[in-house]
Amino acid sequence: MHYTLALPCALLRDCYRCQATGSVDFDTAAFTPGLRERVDARVDVTDVRHIIPDFDYDPSHWKDSPLRNEMQWKFWERFGHPELRAELSGRIHRLENVVTLRADICEMVDDLQLCLKPVQGIKGIFNIFVFGRNATRLKDLRGIPDQKMFYINSSVDIPKPELKYFRILATCCFIANLSGAMEYTDMSSRLVE
Repeated sequence: MHYTLALPCALLRDCYRCQATGSVDFDTAAFTPGLRERVDARVDVTDVRHIIPDFDYDPSHWKDSPLRNEMQWKFWERFGHPELRAELSGRIHRLENVVTLRADICEMVDDLQLCLKPVQGIKGIFNIFVFGRNATRLKDLRGIPDQKMFYINSSVDIPKPELKYFRILATCCFIANLSGAMEYTDMSSRLVE
């Protein structure tokens, strides 16, 4: 599936909401008469984000080509997930690998500052973890709850996000932050500046 098709399908499946905060998609609210009056949530810019990232993304090429980054696939194999190559190579935009998030939350996920971890044994509930300096304050300022139930439009037959991908990303996030690797990266970035 091409990204331009994944975007509206994921928005429809996710009830036009950020799955971490419940914020309603700005474009949907702006162009749907009466919607703003019917929703009880904040309206924000949202985007569809890959759960397992597209490391080979090149904004100058808008075609859905296979990921060519052999190092990425080797990383996932060493991490214990050799099946990701077969599942996602050339199909990174598949609906099982995308989720609707608010734009600032997308940035936090990309920086491994935030992860959504499925609660074991409870369908549709995710714990939300924020890492880094002042994580609790950041959570409060951005209106990020500790736990969230996903909004899923059950009236449409659109594949749901794959829980395994959330678990893999959460594991990477925990390892990067609890091992001290993110502190080292932050310190190195500050030294370069």
